[in-house]
Amino acid sequence: MNAKEVRALMLTSVDEIVEETTEACAKLARKGKTSLKVRKYGFEDMLRTNEHQLKILNKLRELGFEAEHIRESGQFWDSYLYVSWKEQENES
Repeated sequence: MNAKEVRALMLTSVDEIVEETTEACAKLARKGKTSLKVRKYGFEDMLRTNEHQLKILNKLRELGFEAEHIRESGQFWDSYLYVSWKEQENES
């Protein structure tokens, strides 16, 4: 395979990324977890949320997830997509 063919295999559409993310959430939910940190799709290396990432966040929120682009700083900075499926108080 050449580089162009490999790039074509990457998940790029919002729907593909959301599907992969929700599948990862489901795997963790089966283990009793209630959240996921995703360090890919550009969330790991951007301090500002771009338009593509905002679409991902909004799609996850439409599906009932809490979704945020988190940026933490200390000695080093950390940036990631945070997804949670904890039951919210207003869902009871």
